[in-house]
Amino acid sequence: MVAAATLFGPATFASATEFHAGTAPHTLWSGTQVGEDVLSLKAGTLRCKKISSSGTTTVATATTVDLTPSFSECTAFGFVSTTVDANGCTYRLHTAKEGSSTQGTSILCPEGKAIVITAFNCEVSIPAQGVLGTVTYTNTEGDITADLNITGVKYTQVSKSFPGCTNGTFTDGTYKGTTTLTATDTAGTAKETWVEGVTGGTEFHAGTSPHTLWSGTQSGEDVFTVKAGTVKCRKITSSGTTTAATTTTLDLTPSFSECTAFGFVGTTVDANGCIYRLHTAKEGISTQGTSIVCPEGKAIVVTASNCELSVPAQGVLGTVTYTNTEGDITADLNLSAIKYTQVSKSFPGCTNGTFTDGKYVGATTLTATDTAGTAKETWVE
Repeated sequence: MVAAATLFGPATFASATEFHAGTAPHTLWSGTQVGEDVLSLKAGTLRCKKISSSGTTTVATATTVDLTPSFSECTAFGFVSTTVDANGCTYRLHTAKEGSSTQGTSILCPEGKAIVITAFNCEVSIPAQGVLGTVTYTNTEGDITADLNITGVKYTQVSKSFPGCTNGTFTDGTYKGTTTLTATDTAGTAKETWVEGVTGGTEFHAGTSPHTLWSGTQSGEDVFTVKAGTVKCRKITSSGTTTAATTTTLDLTPSFSECTAFGFVGTTVDANGCIYRLHTAKEGISTQGTSIVCPEGKAIVVTASNCELSVPAQGVLGTVTYTNTEGDITADLNLSAIKYTQVSKSFPGCTNGTFTDGKYVGATTLTATDTAGTAKETWVE
């Protein structure tokens, strides 16, 4: 299933690996089914004639690719006209270190959502879950082939009072299939893609149970410097969720309050659905740091009395130094070359234009709990 559009599981490289797509950072990825993919459950098998997926990365090399799947012409448990709805769920394809639990693919879903298979006799839901099974990546002529052999898929079956569908939640789902990953730039021009091994690597850790609620709390004073001056907020917090005990990236949704910008109090900073993606990656390569990921057409917006500032999605910027403290992680950020646009409100001190000289310096303490609110020890290793 998860045909999942491509992905669950570890690559067969001897060291850490990365996805590459040309040299320009902004890449549109597509996954296309090769042959027949089969998801096997208690009720039988699911097969779809057409499975595709799409996603975007904003760096030329990446340790993860998030893909949104689409399924059509499906048959499940012997019944044609079966539907498979992703319901906003995505697949995160990881390249991490060989042998680590984060090497492979996890399923990410909005709160309360799951991938749902609706057949004549049965409804099956597949929720968010950590990395499963194995994937072998092969570089072909400008593309990447991913061969999936997935086991331990968790799912729930609900019978429609027809034979062949047993009610219950199970963890014996298996999936086998092949997907070809291709890429283009934003103009639709094809980009060469490949997977390449690199040495070294670190990961975020949070206890042993997979589901973790992360919180980030500002330590000291964070300062964002742009043409118009500086932005400072007394309270900056962030939150995010991971579904594996170890991970190479951490997505955090920020919140800002009590802000002053360019000398004006009462400034607002709206994330507008944008998140910060913290990368651990490998020492010395371009993916170690922080990227900004936003919904289509959105940006982080700073609104002061004299100026409006927008910070769009962009690739990894500057450096982040992680330090293990007493059960927590301190992240010291030194970000540079941040892209932003200023729009003047006809007050002095704000020049209209788009610039790439933004700088951000600050520190965040990362803590974690399980879903019951019990504190979990965190560290980077």
